[in-house]
Amino acid sequence: MLSCSECGNCGHPSCLKYSDKLVKKIKTIQWQCLDCKRCVICTKADDS
Repeated sequence: MLSCSECGNCGHPSCLKYSDKLVKKIKTIQWQCLDCKRCVICTKADDS
């Protein structure tokens, strides 16, 4: 189970359709869910 480092939301890698290779990488970083992930250009967390 993956847990967002910012909000704590969890998800199964298989339900998120993440590959085994991606899951191994995610487990080495502070993973953020799509709702919390920020754009590296504008730093906004959503599509607005």
